[in-house]
Parts: sequence; structure tokens; C-alpha cells
Amino acid sequence: MASKRAVFFLSMSILFCVGFRHFPNGNAWLLDKSTTSGSKLFVTYPYGSRLIENDLPPDDPAAGTATITIDNVMTSIFNDYNNIAASYLILANENDLDFAGNSTNRMITISEADPNGAFSGGDAQQSRSEPHVIGCTIRMKPEIFQKARILVASITHEIGHCLGLDHPQEITRSVMSYFHSPDDVRLQADDMMGITYLYPTVPSKATESATLGMSCARK
Repeated sequence: MASKRAVFFLSMSILFCVGFRHFPNGNAWLLDKSTTSGSKLFVTYPYGSRLIENDLPPDDPAAGTATITIDNVMTSIFNDYNNIAASYLILANENDLDFAGNSTNRMITISEADPNGAFSGGDAQQSRSEPHVIGCTIRMKPEIFQKARILVASITHEIGHCLGLDHPQEITRSVMSYFHSPDDVRLQADDMMGITYLYPTVPSKATESATLGMSCARK
């Protein structure tokens, strides 16, 4: 009987400990969290002034107009990441005052991909000079730049990869998951937990202790 109970609690622990996944050393950007400028990663992207269809749901923070610029969409994505209270990470674009002096080895570059390329949607590739990440390139199919809803979901997802998040295949309410709901175009709780884990303002506060399988110890 005791053996069966042990197997049960082990199984429940595994079940409840599923969640965000991250790449090994996925947060190894050369950041200095002690200063605002040192906490920044810079994102460059095309077509900033282009107007696209705003098909975001009515409750989305960027909803309310028939069209929206890509600059506006990107700002809203940056805000989602920057407003994670327990994370020191700050995303900014090339117009930021700190860009000129601090963007070396701290850039995420978004570009339009070959429409006939092998992958569908988007693709993110980190550049590394071990043990550090020194850049990340995101390529998006041209159709991604046509409507706000898919642009928000796709860019949020690919930036997550650049920052070190992998696919949590068993999570449905996570924009990083293969199986997330079409309604989940913004960061979800699981995604924000992953960013906090990788870029914690106070590392001790990002630590979790296992309690009967209901929470998971930080690795």
C-alpha cells in the first residue's frame, strides 16, 4: 500500500510540475540588472509606420481602432514583457535613447522571410559566443505583417524563444505552447513565470518549493 501511495504522489508531482520550459543557458545575455540601461534588449523590425488591420479582440489593450501601425503593435508587445513585475528585463526599439551606446551584443532583429522558405509562420535563431547569447534573428513570413492578431501572437512567441523560452507542449494557456488557444495572443501566466525564472529581479523570490506536487522547485 505504501508503495502505491509513493507512485501516486510521484505521478501527481510530475503532473503538476509541467509548465514553462527553457533552453539551457537561455538567459545568458550580457545584461546588467543593476541599471536600467543595462537591463535592456533592443528589438529592430521593419515597416514600423505601416497600417495593418486591427483584428485584436475587444478586450485587448491595443483594440479600439480599425487599423493600427506596426509600431503600435510592437510597443504593446514590449509593454507585455516590460510589465512583468518580478522581472528586470526591458525591451526597447532602436529609437530608445540607450540604443546607440548599449545595443552591441544585445539586439533582436526581426525581418521578413522568403515567402517560399521551408518554415511556416516564424522562426527565431539565437547567436551565441559561449556562454553568452549575443543576438537573435527572427524571420517572419510576409503574411504575418498583415493583421494585428497574428502579428502579436507570432512576435510575442518568437521573442520568447530569443529570451530563452522553449515550447511547453503540455500547456494550453501559454503563448509559447504548440497547443495554446487562438484567443491567447498575449503572454499568459505560464509565460510570465518563465520570464521571471530567467530574468528575476530578486532571484530568491523566483524560487519555488515543492508542496505535495502542487508547485515545482526551481532548478
